[in-house]
Amino acid sequence: MASNKPRLGQYLEWHRGSIRVTVPVPKDLQPFFGATRLKRALKTDSPANAERIKHAVIHELKASFTAAERPTSIADEAQGWRTDLECKEDWREREALEFVLLERAEELQAKAGWQAAREFVDIAQGRITPISSMLDVYLATCGLAPRTVDGIRRTVRVYEEWAGANFAPTAVERIDRKVAGRFVTDLLTRMEPQSAGTYTKFLSGYWRFLEGKGYAPENPWSRQLDGVKQARRRRSALLDPAGISAGGKRPYTDGEAAKLLFAQAEGTVDRRTLDLVWIGAFSGMRIEEICGLRVSHCADGWFSVNADRRGKTDAARRRVPVHAELAGIIERRSKGKKPGDYLFDDLPEPEVGSIRERSMPASKAYTRFRRRLGIDERAEGQRQSNVDFHSWRRWFIRKAKDAGQEPWTIADVVGHDTSDLPLGLTMGRYPGRANDEALRACVASVVPPQREDQA
Repeated sequence: MASNKPRLGQYLEWHRGSIRVTVPVPKDLQPFFGATRLKRALKTDSPANAERIKHAVIHELKASFTAAERPTSIADEAQGWRTDLECKEDWREREALEFVLLERAEELQAKAGWQAAREFVDIAQGRITPISSMLDVYLATCGLAPRTVDGIRRTVRVYEEWAGANFAPTAVERIDRKVAGRFVTDLLTRMEPQSAGTYTKFLSGYWRFLEGKGYAPENPWSRQLDGVKQARRRRSALLDPAGISAGGKRPYTDGEAAKLLFAQAEGTVDRRTLDLVWIGAFSGMRIEEICGLRVSHCADGWFSVNADRRGKTDAARRRVPVHAELAGIIERRSKGKKPGDYLFDDLPEPEVGSIRERSMPASKAYTRFRRRLGIDERAEGQRQSNVDFHSWRRWFIRKAKDAGQEPWTIADVVGHDTSDLPLGLTMGRYPGRANDEALRACVASVVPPQREDQA
């Protein structure tokens, strides 16, 4: 026999003459909750009332899936209404739901004021999109490393806090180039241009996603630091025509390189650090790339870089010849290990989903090692040193360039995108990557500096 009860909307069901919310539990969390669905009674038999109050309950139940301990916001509830309205294809059903929406807005106005109620309706009816509303979707599909994902979340929170303190909009459609400029200008009063550039890069990437999905009319974050960067380059050229010390991050000098390469090992940690130094110096690899190498990635005279992980660009996955200076290190660290074992197996494995990279303990140990040798450089008030492990990558590139190697071949060795180089399309894409002979010649052209005791 067919039921005479009215049809209910999404996430609602009849139960013993009353209405309740029912939310499916993700498959991997079902053992934890001991159920396939979470349900909660709404203590009403009115479909209209159920529609009005269901969204806060739905978000509360879904929040338990991620163990997020934040209260359901008006924006969250409005986003739920927006989803329901977009699903209504019949204009009569949509009109009825909008009538219930306005009743809910009146309740909010009595509790939180007309501005909150107006924002609630604007979000629900699709006129504005809160900056954080599409963030989870973007981060779930962007394929970035956990540490970068955490940085993007932190950047959006910083903007929201700044907007709240400066009466600035948090709706995507209302953040134009002038608003973005105010935020960036405020950042520059508190941090170095490089750090401010990281914030604008994260926001610009998110905005490209929003623009492609039709939420943002333009990307207001692009070119926000153009003038600042140019002024910084001009200032650096005046202070240091050689471009060695005044331009921020730099390669090691030959004296510094010799001091680091030929330091005496004292214990297991320093031995590991020295191995990392030599591999970084004569391969141009990043420290995370080195720490991610497995024994099978160091076979037959070649490094297979980023073979089982995703690099930042397509060029990051590459083959790099093993320099003659590194053969002994590879042999020693591979001895007695299985092909799937890490070359640097003396590093702790980060927990699944952690933003900590595998190289983090090694990076900190290297910083202590470098400072112990007295190699450091920073301007007054500067937090980061101009020299770090990445300076080996810069040193490798500098040495290969000084040895007369082609920039496109160097880029293939270190995993840089060649499209931004001169003749990027002609030399970087049309001929493909450099052949094995050219790669070997490039790596072999980088030779150890002269030791101080042999000078």
